[in-house]
Amino acid sequence: MLLFIAFDTVGDINNINRARAGVIQELEALGEQYWAGLISAQEQLTVLQEPTADRQLLRQKVEELTQIGKAGLLESIEPIADLTTGILLKTDVRVAVILITDSDIGNYRADYLNPPVNASDSRDLSRRFAGRALQEKISRMTTSLARRQAPIFIVHIDPGRDPLNISYHNGLKQLAESVGGQCFLSKTITNIEPMIRDAFRWAKSYYLLSFSLSSAKSGFIRIQVLPTNEEAAAIAGRLTYPVRLFCP
Repeated sequence: MLLFIAFDTVGDINNINRARAGVIQELEALGEQYWAGLISAQEQLTVLQEPTADRQLLRQKVEELTQIGKAGLLESIEPIADLTTGILLKTDVRVAVILITDSDIGNYRADYLNPPVNASDSRDLSRRFAGRALQEKISRMTTSLARRQAPIFIVHIDPGRDPLNISYHNGLKQLAESVGGQCFLSKTITNIEPMIRDAFRWAKSYYLLSFSLSSAKSGFIRIQVLPTNEEAAAIAGRLTYPVRLFCP
């Protein structure tokens, strides 16, 4: 399995250090069948380390990470999905992304806050629908990401609690789930390492299935995956698995 760890961390150094420690601990606990690569997902998508089994090298690269710049998750998540899906389709291995972020919606170079169209007009409706621009962008991105196949697990290590950032976090959850992933929000600094541990657990344990449709379809469809026998059902822990797919 190839695990790509992407970092979009530009905020509180205490949170970032906790996240680095959590990532290093999980990387060093990986079995021999796991190779890991590192990606910077800040202002410009950069591969910091190609996938390797060298845990000492990975530790060194994680410790050398910088936190200068603006948030970059919304600009980088689709290129990351393209990169990892391309690898997944061309190789006989599982591929997943764990994206560590402390992004604040107000810390992007682009303005996603739906500023008033007419600042002098008290009746300007854009004043009453803060975050509409962000919601529209998330909706477009969700449709686009649903065409990718490698799961992305987002760990937000410093989530703001104002209404716009809550809307942003809901959007991150929507984006992660569109590619079969999850979004984890650490509410305090002590939650950071457990959330990273959960993300690694999910990334390592996901299943990859291939199938064909009996007839051509378009848009979103829903399928059910059922274990073939009682033993498989007991191992799986539940009987049915709802899956949401996009057919181009």
